[in-house]
Amino acid sequence: MELNNGIHRVDGARGANCYLMPAAEGFYLIDTGMPGNAQKILQYLKALGKNEKDLHMILLTHSDMDHSGSAAELKRRTGAKIAIHEGDAPSLSGQRELKKVKGVVGFLFRIMGKFMKFEKVVADVVLIDGEKIGPLAVIATPGHTKGSVCFLNEAVGTAFVGDALRTTKDGNAALSPG
Repeated sequence: MELNNGIHRVDGARGANCYLMPAAEGFYLIDTGMPGNAQKILQYLKALGKNEKDLHMILLTHSDMDHSGSAAELKRRTGAKIAIHEGDAPSLSGQRELKKVKGVVGFLFRIMGKFMKFEKVVADVVLIDGEKIGPLAVIATPGHTKGSVCFLNEAVGTAFVGDALRTTKDGNAALSPG
C-alpha cells in the first residue's frame, strides 16, 4: 500500500511493518518482519515494476526477530546491504544473544522460534547516532533494545520509528514497553 511520496508498506508481511522507500540508488527496505517474509517483500517489489536487484539497502530499526527475521535471506537473494545500529549489530550477527522477551509475548516468540529459525547475519553497515544513510538521518532511540533507532527523512517529512512508538488498543500513541 502506497502511503506517501512513493513510500510503500508491504502488504501481508508478518511481524513488524516493512516499508519500501525509493532512493537515487534503488529501494531501501526498512525492517523485514519475521523469517519467511522475503518472498512476500520481493513480490511486492515486482508489483512496483522493479526486480530483486533494485533493492539496494536493508535498514533495521533494531535486531528483534519480528523486525530483522528475513534480513539474511533478502541479502542473499538481492545482494542488498544490511545496516543496523552499532548497539544491535552483535545481536544480529549472533555475537550476542537476542533480547529475551518476557510475558505472554515472550512465550509466543519462544513457541514461534521452534518453527521459524532466526538466521544470523553480519551487517554491512554499522550505524551511529546522527549520521545519514542516503536521505535518512539515523536517530538513536535506545530502550527497547540497545541499538534501537528511528530513521528520519526530513525532505518528505517521514519517520520510521520501529518499536519506539506503538499504539494502544484504542489506537492512541504509547511508548514502547522496553
